Amino acid sequence: MTSLESETGLGPDGAAALRLTQALATRLCHDLAGAVFTLAGALELAEEDADSLALAREASGVLQARLRLLRAAWGQAETTLSGAALGALLAGVPLGRRMALRLEGLDPSLSLQAEQARLVLCLALLGAESLHGEGELWVSQPDAVHLQIAISGRNAAWPEEFASMLAGDVFGFAAPLEPRDLVAPLCALQARQERISLRVLPDRLILRLS
Repeated sequence: MTSLESETGLGPDGAAALRLTQALATRLCHDLAGAVFTLAGALELAEEDADSLALAREASGVLQARLRLLRAAWGQAETTLSGAALGALLAGVPLGRRMALRLEGLDPSLSLQAEQARLVLCLALLGAESLHGEGELWVSQPDAVHLQIAISGRNAAWPEEFASMLAGDVFGFAAPLEPRDLVAPLCALQARQERISLRVLPDRLILRLS
């Protein structure tokens, strides 16, 4: 039997990649757990309480929308998406009571390459987090060749290290990586892997489509 010893470790990038994977698994469980537990609890009470059945249906819808979004944002890029299909997926972005998603400036006939659509969805997740509990998240097209994700609100701000991640320091996050800090490095990795131009401004991210 062959014995493999790993005393040399993974190295800095390998260790960072492992932390990213661990944070991703934790984050997925966290994002889906609330709707799953709500659904399970409501189903237990559904036979006795009609309101519980309505709650179960609502939780089921939230869970389905969240699963579709996370698969499209963090899974393998599979197909081109129209603006309308993108908007439908964005409905799964988790938003608090004092947060709103605005898609008025998104053309339903827009066609996005699979890699572009995946990055936009990931950036929208980052935008929702960057509202810090209140404000508006906008996904729109300022012109024919750009798409932007904008945030507005009293505490709205992108993660301080996001610009440096795009510039090259993707694995510069602290160890251990907290699940709540996962989305920024994932967005940076996607943008750099697909060589998609992304400009960071205080209140918006501008993605070049062509």
